[in-house]
Amino acid sequence: MLTHHKLKVYQQALALAASAEALSASWGRRHAIMNHYCRAAESSVLNIAEGARLVSGADKARTLDYAIGSTLECAACLESATSVVLNVAEGNGRYSEVDHRRFLEIAATSAVKAAAYLDLYQQKALPVRVETTQGRELLSRIIAMLNKF
Repeated sequence: MLTHHKLKVYQQALALAASAEALSASWGRRHAIMNHYCRAAESSVLNIAEGARLVSGADKARTLDYAIGSTLECAACLESATSVVLNVAEGNGRYSEVDHRRFLEIAATSAVKAAAYLDLYQQKALPVRVETTQGRELLSRIIAMLNKF
C-alpha cells in the first residue's frame, strides 16, 4: 500500500472525483464548467498523492496548497452551476418584494460569475479550444431576464 492510500483525505478526494465523473456523465463534459470541475477534482487527487510522497519542506507545502486550491475550484464550479437555478426558485417563492429581489440578485451574481468562469476557461492556454460562445450568450440572456424582475 502506498502512503497516500492510507490518508482519509485521499479517499475523500477520490470520492469527489468519482462524483464529478458521475455528474459530468449526466451533464456532459462539453460544458466548460463540468470539464473544469472534473479536471479540478482529478488535480486534487493527484496533488494529495504527490504531497504524501514528499517528506517535508517547501515542495510538500506547495503541492498540498495546489490540492487545496483544486478542491476550492470544485466548490466554486458547483456553486456557480447550481446557485442560479436555486436562487431563482427561492426568489420566486418569496412574497416579500425585498426577499424576492435579494434572491434574484444572488442568482444574477452567480450567473455573472459563471460567465467569468467561461471567459477564464477560454483564455487558458489549452491545445484544443472549447467554444464557450453559446454558454456566454445563454448566461447573458439569464442575467437580462433577472434584471427585469
